[in-house]
Amino acid sequence: QAQFSTSSPNIGLFGSVSGTIKNLTLNASVTISDGNDNWVNVGLLCGTLTGTLENCHATNCNINSVIATNNGHGISVGLLVGKMSNGTLNYSSGVGNVTGNGRVGGLVGEADGSVIYGCSFIGEVVAVAAGSDDKTDAAGGICGEGGKNGNTNTTINLCYVNADIT
Repeated sequence: QAQFSTSSPNIGLFGSVSGTIKNLTLNASVTISDGNDNWVNVGLLCGTLTGTLENCHATNCNINSVIATNNGHGISVGLLVGKMSNGTLNYSSGVGNVTGNGRVGGLVGEADGSVIYGCSFIGEVVAVAAGSDDKTDAAGGICGEGGKNGNTNTTINLCYVNADIT
């Protein structure tokens, strides 16, 4: 099990991806346990995606990112990707558990102006409050939040979820 510091705002195997990654499979568990005064994007594959992931998979993985700062706002947690901005996720999957505060999704925590196509998630998504005045923003099987504030549309097509979401 890997444990990362949140001194970087983008946490994952790759902090940020602006190009293309294809045909990658991960089998890992990650815990994020300390705080950050700013926003944090956490995913096993990448913290932030502005490029393309295709045929990427997380099998039997767990991610636990409950950060007791910033009241959960600005925190995006997903099994593959923390936050997508104008990115593409195609034919990818996740099997495992995702726990976090802020925006929590099975595959992607937050997706703005992005496309998610032909993907699946099987497992559990748990959105929790990290402090006494904290709250969760959103939780979902494929994506915790899509198209923030209605400003940018995110398209999710032909995806499958079999998950407990709380």
